[in-house]
Amino acid sequence: MDFDLKLKALTRLAQSTTEAAETALQKELYKVTVALEIDTQYDLLEQHLEVLDTIGYRFSSIAIGVLLKFTQTIESRQITYSSQDRSIESEIVKYQNASTLIVRSVEAMNGLRYLETKSVLHALLDLSQHRLDNVRAKAFDALESLARYDINVFYGNDKHAGIGAAPQKLIIDDLELFQDHLLRMHCSAILVLVDALLSPTIHGASWSYKSVTLSQGPTPSLPTVEDIRRRSIQLLKRIYEMVATVSLKLEVIRVLNEATRTYGLGQINEHTAKMIVRDSVDVLTFYATLIQGEDLQIIQKIEDSSYWIFYHAIRPEIKTTALRVEEAIRQHFEYQVYKNLIGFEGKFGDWTEQKNNDGSGEEVDKFRKEKASEYATNITPDNYTEWHQRILKYVQTESNDLATFPIFYHFLEVFAAAQPQLALQLISTDSERIKGFLVPLLRSLWEGPQGNATRSLVTSWVEQGRYLWQCTRQFLASEHVDRDMLTLLFRKAKQLEDLDTVAGVISVAASNYSNDKPWLIDDLFLPALEVLTEHLKTNWLFDFWFRRESRVVVRELSEPGIELVLRNLLALKTIDYRAEEVLYLIAQRSPHKVFRFLCQRLVAHSQDGEQLSSTYDAIPFRLHKLNEPLSKIPGEAVRLLREQYDGNYSMFIHRGARLLKIIFPSFSDEFEAELLKIVRAGGSKECEFVLAILRNYEGEPFIHNACKEIIRLLPSDSPFRTEVAIAMESTGVVTGEFGLAEAYERKKNEVTDWMTDPNEKVQEFAKWYMANVEAMSGAERKRAEEQIALRKHRYGEQ
Repeated sequence: MDFDLKLKALTRLAQSTTEAAETALQKELYKVTVALEIDTQYDLLEQHLEVLDTIGYRFSSIAIGVLLKFTQTIESRQITYSSQDRSIESEIVKYQNASTLIVRSVEAMNGLRYLETKSVLHALLDLSQHRLDNVRAKAFDALESLARYDINVFYGNDKHAGIGAAPQKLIIDDLELFQDHLLRMHCSAILVLVDALLSPTIHGASWSYKSVTLSQGPTPSLPTVEDIRRRSIQLLKRIYEMVATVSLKLEVIRVLNEATRTYGLGQINEHTAKMIVRDSVDVLTFYATLIQGEDLQIIQKIEDSSYWIFYHAIRPEIKTTALRVEEAIRQHFEYQVYKNLIGFEGKFGDWTEQKNNDGSGEEVDKFRKEKASEYATNITPDNYTEWHQRILKYVQTESNDLATFPIFYHFLEVFAAAQPQLALQLISTDSERIKGFLVPLLRSLWEGPQGNATRSLVTSWVEQGRYLWQCTRQFLASEHVDRDMLTLLFRKAKQLEDLDTVAGVISVAASNYSNDKPWLIDDLFLPALEVLTEHLKTNWLFDFWFRRESRVVVRELSEPGIELVLRNLLALKTIDYRAEEVLYLIAQRSPHKVFRFLCQRLVAHSQDGEQLSSTYDAIPFRLHKLNEPLSKIPGEAVRLLREQYDGNYSMFIHRGARLLKIIFPSFSDEFEAELLKIVRAGGSKECEFVLAILRNYEGEPFIHNACKEIIRLLPSDSPFRTEVAIAMESTGVVTGEFGLAEAYERKKNEVTDWMTDPNEKVQEFAKWYMANVEAMSGAERKRAEEQIALRKHRYGEQ
């Protein structure tokens, strides 16, 4: 039996409670259990898991045991593949392997989450520690689904009674019993669970034969839910006290904030309001106890969180408690300094006065910058020890975005200008600890009274191969760009294959380029780009494309320079908006070079597919602006791709032909004329070439003229007539149950005038084509009606 038919039969059988059905399902369960223990062939294992997912709820305790054993043992087996898949095993193994089978097992476990809640919980917690990212991600998704409140489960529906918050209670009951080492081990997973337990929103979905309705509302304020929330907050406090890292503490605070949120749509009832007030006061009171002894990053997050709790407070009790947090923060002098210099989430001004102003405006930035300058200019040898410790502490602030620190950068720059001797001492003794902040210090020191000493220090770093990136970046858009030092830095980076610094050299050259500094291109930009090209690196692009100077640089590049840029960009995995911006600049002066470059990418993808990354995408799905200059060379574009066409028709449709489609999306008259020249030249390869291009236009009526010309030129018995029909009957995206049937009806009507064409071949083709699309329309309409009938049977008429 076909597997899909078997699965449908098992689905219906699992809904039956007869003794015969029970016996049949038990036999199927036994076969699946044995197979999952010993089979190694991927597609068969996948089918067994599908069967278990379909019938497992009838034998939930057995099914969860089978799934647990499978996830624990499958990685020790050598996965095999069917005979038809073995020829591509090296590729298919990336997408069909033990980890993807475990992911499918997790999906099956998720279907048992309300039947075997504890077993599923522990299995998912273990899998959340798995070594592979895709397994961990699926386990985290399933944990969130396990703990989330669901309307149909909570209240029930016309098929089954609701069970309220029973699953959530089982979860919190279990988590409270965890010893500290288990809480630490599974901390991230537990936070996902508790985040869902504290959610102010309950979700649900209901189906009819023609629609799906997504519903949401406020989490019910029943005593069981209130108790779960209270215990969840206590568990979070316990976790907070035992975790050691700032990042984990910040994550705990993020989850605690869930307890203070209200359902955002409509009014909430009094019971829900009391629950939110109680939990918000509890959380804010806990925050207040942390202010004096916690890390400054934590205090910043507490300030931000508490302010927004205050801002959205639904009762005065919440506001009063939040203002106590504000007062405690105001009394923390060290945090006030930190907030001015680092405080990207800090709140400035009295909370009661800024409810309509989140403190992120220009006046706040001006105030912070003035305070930073004041701090910096007031540093002296007498108070340097205090500021030295403060700087070393502040640079430990965790952030993946250096844009977090503009005021701190300004502070360091002003400090280095005001106290160059102390700044030089700082970078000499603590360079490793402040390496992420060397740039602003070096920028000020370079042309100051300690410039020579700074150069000597930097030269020693270069000789040791240290801080090359920072020493290079200091010259970005600099009034004092140092040719000799940049040359030295580039040579060392090239020697050490420090490609990030080499890319930085390109950024520096571009950001400082002007007509009086032509050496930046010849001495730095092009040699650095050559190095990156040798190593197939394109990372320079991401700091180049947006700069105003990039336009000038591209305009001034020599022809060999343009060729080098394009040769480098051949290594790009995909042409995104950044690459397109640079290619657009080049295409404005040399569209033929850019088109040849795109053709080269297609050739590289075709010839070196095994060596290239599997994520290599030779051409983009669409172009946003590059097609404008490229569309001015239709003749050369068609000619070059015709020369490149190797007769692989099916592959060319999706590569070279698609390239022409994205350059000429509206099928201009000039482009059509070039294609017709190819057709009239005669030859099967020429006809294939043009038909492959027409296949990309989704049957739009504007290709009909070209199709008609091809029909006139083709013999009546040519197999290419079928390809013409395929190009014309393509529809693109359709909507509605009868969307495709209606599209075919339109296709028929679009060629009715062909029946009066003076050419007999055109008339004969039109008659044949119209009969075909009429038959296809009828078949599609019948299929849609059958699908509607099946859905009505499954979901009901309503």
